[in-house]
Amino acid sequence: MFEKLKKLLNTSAPTQPKAPEQFVQTRPASPTPEPETAKPRAVTPEPETAKPRAVTPEPETAKPQSAPPTPRTVSPSGPVIPRSRIQVCTGSVSCLPGKGALAAGSYCLDITQQTEWHIGRGASSRRAGVYRDNDIVVDDLAADPEMRRLNALVSSSQADILYQEGRFWLRATRYGCRLTGGAPTKVLRKGKKSELTSTDELFELRNGDLIELGRSVVLTFNCL
Repeated sequence: MFEKLKKLLNTSAPTQPKAPEQFVQTRPASPTPEPETAKPRAVTPEPETAKPRAVTPEPETAKPQSAPPTPRTVSPSGPVIPRSRIQVCTGSVSCLPGKGALAAGSYCLDITQQTEWHIGRGASSRRAGVYRDNDIVVDDLAADPEMRRLNALVSSSQADILYQEGRFWLRATRYGCRLTGGAPTKVLRKGKKSELTSTDELFELRNGDLIELGRSVVLTFNCL
């Protein structure tokens, strides 16, 4: 009977529901971040500047001294041209208006090209078997009859202009010298007239001199 009473009490007492089991979800532990290490900074190399090279000066060599020029003469009977300061210069020759005519308006005496210029009527001359070209041409074919008449009194081989020792000189040929049967050659300077009487004579020209050929044609000389 006691056993029955115990069973009855057990069946009559309410059974308490069991609490549901709590499932705790465990999260995996997050990995501990590793400490960041400082990345090395790229260093841009500075451009190398070219260092100036030391230039060693070359030793100066002594220049040989040239011997002084000796005085020049034309002939034993001619004058001695004095040695003077050599000055590089250029001259020109033109015709005085109304006193003849040149084939060109004026002629430049360029000393870098030549040092002797022949003056005569016509482009060339052949006298006594000697042939030469004229550099300063008195026009034998001038259109003006009066100019042709004046030019005809000039020899085809009248005179020469030379450049020597830094100066210009005038020399008459045998056909431009009255003593040898030629047409006269004269220089007019400041109202004074000087005639070349020998083929060995050199007459120094100066700026503004007038050169008279055959008593008719007058040239103007200019030294620049």
